[in-house]
Amino acid sequence: MLLAAPGLALQIYIIAERTSDYNNILISFWVFYVMIWSTIIVEFWKRKTSEINYRWGTLELMNNPDILNKQLREDFVGDECISAITGALTKH
Repeated sequence: MLLAAPGLALQIYIIAERTSDYNNILISFWVFYVMIWSTIIVEFWKRKTSEINYRWGTLELMNNPDILNKQLREDFVGDECISAITGALTKH
């Protein structure tokens, strides 16, 4: 909502002005806002990922793509799967 509401308001304002071009000073502020917002979201995402990896004891695996792609997927055995026929979630 922090991105959608101001974006919608800006789009409505531009449509209300009846100009088809986007050469408006507000666009510059919007781009700056989106840039700051996306940077903050990515940093929070990285922090949450590190927190989860610490809780699960997988910090040493986090930066090793060979281990992530091979060992974890080969060793994983789940108890649910998606049926190829119905597409529904089923238990083994």
